[in-house]
Amino acid sequence: MTNSTTWLLALCLAGTVVTAHPALADLAPDERACQVGRGRAVYDMIAAQGSCIRRCRNRTGADCRLPDGADVARCLATAKARALRDVFGRPCRRACLDCYGGCGADVASGEVEYSSGLVTTFAAVVYCATAPIASESRCTDRVARAAAWFARHYGLCFTRCHATGCDGGGPGNARAQTCASRAARRVTTAIDARCAPAHGGTPPPCHGGLTGADWIGLVRGAVDNGRPVIFCR
Repeated sequence: MTNSTTWLLALCLAGTVVTAHPALADLAPDERACQVGRGRAVYDMIAAQGSCIRRCRNRTGADCRLPDGADVARCLATAKARALRDVFGRPCRRACLDCYGGCGADVASGEVEYSSGLVTTFAAVVYCATAPIASESRCTDRVARAAAWFARHYGLCFTRCHATGCDGGGPGNARAQTCASRAARRVTTAIDARCAPAHGGTPPPCHGGLTGADWIGLVRGAVDNGRPVIFCR
């Protein structure tokens, strides 16, 4: 495994232990809606920015250097602007939670910049090959597509859970856990089908032998580390 892959594993997996929040029953409707809206905005942005990078990478000769390559910067900025607009919606303006430390532009910007930074850091590891052969490019594209889909879908499993009364910042309920498990199985299979040597795949050497389950573990760890912040009560 490469040094950059090892570093990303540490970044994503050595984080917050997800536990339940004791005061969940005390949430007012607007407080719950505020957190749900924040979660949707963040997870939608992660998927949108992942798509920006993947589409750029599939264009021959495009300048996809992150974060400000000429052919990717505008798309990334549009996704960030949408998230900044939506991360603290009307319910947050009516009932901002104390655990957010405010619902102003500074807190919104911090959330968006942090989440966007995770996307670009992850993309640098996925697109680590400087001159990939065709089969390596196909594997890389599959990892990128699957990871972006999983980040959004996995996060929304707990967003929907929180909206209906469970603790989205903790383990969730049985429905959320089933949703998360199904999503993980789907993308693990999809990545291995294109990347695993046993299935005829050719991952770039710089991927360090990561399997589909390993990639999804990275994404899951990053989302889990952020959930107690988004769903802080």
